[in-house]
Amino acid sequence: GTMYAIHLEPEGSTYRGTKEEFVARTPLPLTDVVIGRDGAMYFTVGGRGGQSELYRVRYAGTEPVAPVDGKDSRAVADRATRRSLETLHRRVDDPAAAVATALPQLASPDRFLRYAARIALEHQPLETWKEAALNHPDPSARIEGAIAVARQAEPEAQPEVLAALGSVDGAGLSPEDRLRLVRACQLALIRLGEPPADVRAAIAAHVMPLFPTGSDDLDRELASLLAAVRAPGIVPRLVGLLADRGGSTPPTTSTADEAEVRTLIERNAGYGEAVRAALDRRGDMLQMHYAYVLRVLQDQPDDTLWTAADRKAYFAWFNRAREWGGGNSFQKFLTNIEDESLAGLSENDRLALEATGVREPYVPPPLPKPKGPGRTWSVAEVMAATEAGLAPGTRSFAKGKQAFAAARCIVCHRFDGDGGATGPDLTQAGGRFQVKDMVEAIVEPSRAVSDQYRASILELTNGKVITGRIVAEAAESVTVVVDPETAANSVELARGDIEAIAASPTSLMPAGLLDQLNEEEVLDLLAYTLSRGKAKDPRFRRGK
Repeated sequence: GTMYAIHLEPEGSTYRGTKEEFVARTPLPLTDVVIGRDGAMYFTVGGRGGQSELYRVRYAGTEPVAPVDGKDSRAVADRATRRSLETLHRRVDDPAAAVATALPQLASPDRFLRYAARIALEHQPLETWKEAALNHPDPSARIEGAIAVARQAEPEAQPEVLAALGSVDGAGLSPEDRLRLVRACQLALIRLGEPPADVRAAIAAHVMPLFPTGSDDLDRELASLLAAVRAPGIVPRLVGLLADRGGSTPPTTSTADEAEVRTLIERNAGYGEAVRAALDRRGDMLQMHYAYVLRVLQDQPDDTLWTAADRKAYFAWFNRAREWGGGNSFQKFLTNIEDESLAGLSENDRLALEATGVREPYVPPPLPKPKGPGRTWSVAEVMAATEAGLAPGTRSFAKGKQAFAAARCIVCHRFDGDGGATGPDLTQAGGRFQVKDMVEAIVEPSRAVSDQYRASILELTNGKVITGRIVAEAAESVTVVVDPETAANSVELARGDIEAIAASPTSLMPAGLLDQLNEEEVLDLLAYTLSRGKAKDPRFRRGK
């Protein structure tokens, strides 16, 4: 541990601190410090099972030790201006006078004066200062004014705020003001809502050519802004930057991996040199931010941002990043980002990641054996059993969960966050299906097959026929999962080797899964599947 002395020097309306090492030792787990009445310093160490100790620090030299006046006469006027602005941090009787006092200080080079002036404006009626703040002749003041309006106005003011920020020439700003400009744009989106598509496109077109700049602080904010407006090309740009091998403990990768990520980096013609230069200045934390930004960028029906190659490279980054140093919290941060990224994926995208080896396929725990005895169940027989068998308070949640595993449903279907991905997630099945629909889907899986989960029959030029689920398609290849129980059993076929592709009339889900279960197990399984994972569903007996 280390104790520092902080020496304060006036700077504008406040102070700048310079640190000097005062006391240090390894270990020195500081717990408290106080100046005693005798003028000496007393501090304690200890905690976490360590030995507690009390130290006294006193001066033993010849310099005078009489108390001194800590007030500094320098920059008195600036501090007085700041304090006078702070008296306006409330509604006043004469708001026009308060605005007249605060408005010029929005252009101050001292950020503490700018802040005090902005807060003073925000406490006055918006109509008394909004127009003047957004049209201030000083670009730096205009940024501060836009921040004030974004914090106080209704969403209808967003076009005016963005127009004011758009009128600022970023090229003529200081690095600090460039950062403020980008953050002000972010604030306008956060506070005032998502802008129309044409405004998002205009922001993206203006900002995208600037990114990356080589300034870590600015690039963090630009990445967040570009993601917020769903800038075209932002996904491959960020995925390419994740290929950086910089940082304190860069991971090792194969030559093939290196070639792949370099291809991603240079995909955008005209930006390759800028990206490569920026990569040399990147570290682990900036990569973490890019991965964090990417987690919320998901494809929409009318707006596709991701390619299969980008998706694969992004999730492969998590595997590399787990090899870096950073402590237990670092690993948890990675897990949280990855989990949130996966939460927005379609089941087919999840399965493609497993099929291509980026993520480990789901491995079910040891499955329980059905109690049986089983029988050959028909839709009519199951429906007859449900008439009284699914009445409130008749079923067991725990036994339904066990039957779900015993019938091997969990191998292919996720439910309440657990299970495979080769079939649809069944957690919300109770909100989409009636009992009869669910029974028919289980007993006769080929009766109606969703296009999303339909198997395909691929005839190859060598005469072979492969049946499976297509999970990834690229310009030159197709990836097919051939075993519904594990994505690890997949093949990648060159398009040139494929003669024809046709939809299979039968489902990948095998028939007869209920035939090994007795009636009680069938009913518990149905109740569990329809419960959305809620043990308090009315069908279940309390505590069962």
